[in-house]
Amino acid sequence: KDPWWIKKQSDYLQSKGIKVFHILIWTEPASFAHSMLKRKRKHWESPWKNYYRLYFSLIKDYFPVPYRELVQRPGIILNGIYEHAGLGFHQGRERYWEKRHHTLFGNDSAKVHIYDKKNKIVRRYNSIHRDHEVHEHHRSIYNDTNYLNLLPAKVLHDINNDPEFKEILSILQSRAWPPEKICYSSARLGVIKAAHSVKAFSGKILGRYWQLF
Repeated sequence: KDPWWIKKQSDYLQSKGIKVFHILIWTEPASFAHSMLKRKRKHWESPWKNYYRLYFSLIKDYFPVPYRELVQRPGIILNGIYEHAGLGFHQGRERYWEKRHHTLFGNDSAKVHIYDKKNKIVRRYNSIHRDHEVHEHHRSIYNDTNYLNLLPAKVLHDINNDPEFKEILSILQSRAWPPEKICYSSARLGVIKAAHSVKAFSGKILGRYWQLF
């Protein structure tokens, strides 16, 4: 989610007396690079860095969770999240496929994990994705672990030798408080917010334009 949207919703909820806990599920630069490059989007470095720098600048109390660990040890990670929020956790909460779901929106690739193979959503998905057919409820979160072997050597070299990547990763991994130099100044935040507002307003105008035609 856009950090500005997160900040806005958080402020609104807190103004209503609702306590907010921020869970930041983060991905490694290499995983993000693979995701972007396979979509033919070459300029991925700045978006990754800028997202976390902006998040650090806007959200002051958060619980970072590495996506890789979440998919490998969902029960343990969820237990840590519940403990952070002061909630009780019981084993089995992560087994979402054992619960009944009522979905209204979303794409088939997201909904297919909660139905058995006889469901029309699964049958439709399997008819299109014959190389990735679903035969039973998924019992794990999707995680492509082969991306390191697919990335160009130069990308891996840049990731491993970029000091800004290293610093942001260190903050996320250690759950340390971000230093001022990695966060944006108030003046810089003002510029970013103005640009974000213009982009959001333009999106609304264009959206209404296309609805008319």
